[in-house]
Amino acid sequence: MPRRVTIDDVARLAEVHKATVSRALNARTRDQVNAETLKRVKRAARQLGYVPNAMARGLRTSRSMTIGVIIPDLMNPIFPPIIRGIEHVLQPHGYTVLVANTDSHEDVESSAFESLLQRRVDGFILATGRLDDQSIIDDAAAADVPVVLVNRDSGAHTFPLVSGDNAGGIEAWSRLGEAVGLTRDALWSLEQVTPGVRFAVDAYVNFARRAPWQEAVCSSLTEMFAPQIHKDRLATWPQHYPWIDPDGLAYFRSRIPLAQRDVEHGLKVTLAHFTRRDQQERALTILQFKLDILWSMLDSIEKAFPA
Repeated sequence: MPRRVTIDDVARLAEVHKATVSRALNARTRDQVNAETLKRVKRAARQLGYVPNAMARGLRTSRSMTIGVIIPDLMNPIFPPIIRGIEHVLQPHGYTVLVANTDSHEDVESSAFESLLQRRVDGFILATGRLDDQSIIDDAAAADVPVVLVNRDSGAHTFPLVSGDNAGGIEAWSRLGEAVGLTRDALWSLEQVTPGVRFAVDAYVNFARRAPWQEAVCSSLTEMFAPQIHKDRLATWPQHYPWIDPDGLAYFRSRIPLAQRDVEHGLKVTLAHFTRRDQQERALTILQFKLDILWSMLDSIEKAFPA
């Protein structure tokens, strides 16, 4: 059995101290070695077939140089750019990213977390699609490991959070409510939300939460004509509803370019995913379901607030 190549062998061949070899072959410290010496060490390591023992280094430094990333759906186009960004930042520092895909199943999410924890990852990035799921957050807090959250709430914990700028749309809706004569307290108390509207919205949210993400995107195609509808609204509302403060219509003004972008993206995803006859029939069923939701909301509103 051939003798195992050691760091001392590389040091002798490269004619440097073994501490220099250690620094040169460690991504976190190789910038401390001048370029010519670094090339010589790498050449010697390749010639001898030397591979650093990451496990041994981990035992010595109490670091595995790995980060666990848990996501709900690797096929969702939202997440690959996030993963690339994570790798782009971590790799120069010598870290390897271990990605676990859960398909939005809570039991798989929990199992992936435990598995990565047993592999002694140095920390977690939790990027899931459910903002209100706290079980894995509680597990992370109990494990006392570094965690960064992406696109989810941290609940009672104080983990760093990276999320989209949701405040803009919420603020625009708040101003729209004020423009039509509602106070913010009245708006957010939900007192005027009819039971029929609440039931319809809950049904749609539950569908989007449980269905494959492509089906949720498909359901958005009921908004295909939204860009033109928003233009028509802005053209006629000042005439028909002069008592509405014009500043309150900022939401609809902002939605004109955004709605067009959303429609194009939704159509692209739907055409790419629903290619077989049975899938296309499923798409029609989804759209009919969404239309039923909207119809139910309109019926409920009309009965509660007759003209």
